[in-house]
Amino acid sequence: MPRAVKSEASGGRSAWRALSILAATALAALILLYPRMLARDASEIRFFPLVLMLFGMSIAWVWGFGFEPRNQWGRRVCSPWMAWGLMLLGAFLTFGR
Repeated sequence: MPRAVKSEASGGRSAWRALSILAATALAALILLYPRMLARDASEIRFFPLVLMLFGMSIAWVWGFGFEPRNQWGRRVCSPWMAWGLMLLGAFLTFGR
């Protein structure tokens, strides 16, 4: 089973980690506290953009709390670029209609 690699976070990197955690938490709070922003009723929910946003939030929390996989594929999937890209794309497709 692969283990996480513990890296030394510099000042700038830890700020990005904190920002990723805050962005994911803000997006989760928006979804949980104001669900009418997603859709007026359950039949209007577009699930694909919501899934993209939720995957992005999950990756942002994983990366934000310091987990870095050893293998290259895991590092690419759990990267901040992937997290921010999925959160922004999902938010745009969900809220930018």
